[in-house]
Amino acid sequence: MTANFPGTFDHDDPRRAAELAALDGFVVEAELLDDNRVRLSPCGELDMLTVPALQQRVEGFLSEHATVVIDLSRLTFVDSAGMRALLLAHGTGKVELKDPSPVVLQTFEVAKVAAMLLGDRAPG
Repeated sequence: MTANFPGTFDHDDPRRAAELAALDGFVVEAELLDDNRVRLSPCGELDMLTVPALQQRVEGFLSEHATVVIDLSRLTFVDSAGMRALLLAHGTGKVELKDPSPVVLQTFEVAKVAAMLLGDRAPG
C-alpha cells in the first residue's frame, strides 16, 4: 500500500487521471498593469475541474491588488461552473471581464448575462 501525501496522487487512479487530463494545457497567466491592477489570462477550457485554478489566482491577486482584469480571449470553452465562477468574481466589484472569445461571448449571450458581465463592451 502506497501512502499519498498532500499534493501527490496515485497515477493509476482513473478519476485522478481524468482530472489531470482536463487540467492539461489550462493555464492562468498574470501580468501586472498600471494603477495597482493585474490582468489574468486563462487559456483553455474553464470548467468544473479548472475553475479552482482560476479562483485561486483571482483570490490571491485580489488580496494584493485593487482590481483584477480577466482577459477571456484565450478561453475555448466555459461550462456552468466556469460561468458561475466568472459571475461570482465579477460580483465582487473588483473584477473586470474583457475580450471574450467568440465561444465565451456566445455562452454569455445564451445565458443572457453578456450585458451584465461586459457592460458597454458587450456587442449588440
